[in-house]
Amino acid sequence: MNNRIFGSYIRNYTEGRGIPIKVKLFTIALLWATIGLSIWATANLTVTVILLVVAVGVTLHIAFIRAKKDKPT
Repeated sequence: MNNRIFGSYIRNYTEGRGIPIKVKLFTIALLWATIGLSIWATANLTVTVILLVVAVGVTLHIAFIRAKKDKPT
């Protein structure tokens, strides 16, 4: 919560104020890139299915978090 980079995002999330759309999109893109890389690195069908289920669940969780309006600079 006191981190200079991520503290405000964590505070806004825990207090129910939402996450900016840009952060949501970046987070989902990073999630799928890392899941895709992990799937590419494994040849195991069970692991692939588990990774896809986790990715879909996390994506839905992030998508349903209220969007916070970005403050104009």
